[in-house]
Amino acid sequence: MASEVSICNVGMKLLGAKRISAFPPTDTSPNATRCNDHYEQVRDAELRKHAWNFAITRVALAPDAAAPAFGETYKFLLPTDCIRPLIPKHDSKNGDNDWTLEGRHILTSDANVIYLRYIKQITDPNLMDALFRDAVSAKLAYLLCEDITGSTTKQSAANEAYDMAITEAKKINAFEKQSQSPPPDSWVTAGH
Repeated sequence: MASEVSICNVGMKLLGAKRISAFPPTDTSPNATRCNDHYEQVRDAELRKHAWNFAITRVALAPDAAAPAFGETYKFLLPTDCIRPLIPKHDSKNGDNDWTLEGRHILTSDANVIYLRYIKQITDPNLMDALFRDAVSAKLAYLLCEDITGSTTKQSAANEAYDMAITEAKKINAFEKQSQSPPPDSWVTAGH
């Protein structure tokens, strides 16, 4: 079973560094403290960078009671676990909407309900793709390398491991997606 500690320990192994047994306060070693300080930020940043299939979820959003101060008609609060909204240019439920993202809100005048797909903050490592976990491990190794080893050679190797891991994760993620056809262009449908 995967855990946050096991993800960190794969990174420690890449560096040839001492493994951790837990996060503080259980394990107060310097490596445990460093991993604890960086793990969540690295995980969330890696989630945000790509539309990972394992992290995509859907929700129907109702507008807030208070409309925007000016401009658009409706304001929708993003879910608290939303790392990144995947706002479509066109889909069958929302039509061809014009949306703006401001802070934690989506603003629009086109719809009074939004069917939103988004990247969810996945905190349970067992719900993450194994290749994504490898990329997080390698990114942690790269970021912590200088503090732990002081070796630029090991940092370069960790960066290469990250590049390979993220490339493989993205490739497999793409293979598992259904291809989507873009909506027909107006010049094609004009006159029909």
